[in-house]
Amino acid sequence: MQTSTVETWQPSAVRISDDQPNSERILLVEDEPIVRDFLAALLRRHGYEVVDSATPEDALEWLQAGRPVDLLITDIVMPGMNGWDLAKLAKQQRPTLRLLYMSGYADQFAVAATRLQPGATFLQKPFTITEMTDKVKSVLAC
Repeated sequence: MQTSTVETWQPSAVRISDDQPNSERILLVEDEPIVRDFLAALLRRHGYEVVDSATPEDALEWLQAGRPVDLLITDIVMPGMNGWDLAKLAKQQRPTLRLLYMSGYADQFAVAATRLQPGATFLQKPFTITEMTDKVKSVLAC
């Protein structure tokens, strides 16, 4: 009889993309430390420069400082300011900023259809590594 084992994600277990290193900078805003650390490591392994933030307020400070950012990936449901409001303020500062929203709340999927700004995309949690990396590539290619 075989025993089953539970595999946990380890940075070395993520297959590194064969693509050329990316020059895009991603601002990742996620209030859950485990999710934020995992996504930042994943995106870095795929060649992106990632600045991660636990709060929308910190992310806005980064943007207000004039630092380069190509893509804002933000959770929608966070304490204090939500991802929708963060994106609205970010787009006021950076009209060409690309947006990728994510949420683990099923009702946010329906809301996303009506609240997405032009050029924005939504990714429902949980998602696979491939779904995330494909979505990031797609959004950055636009």
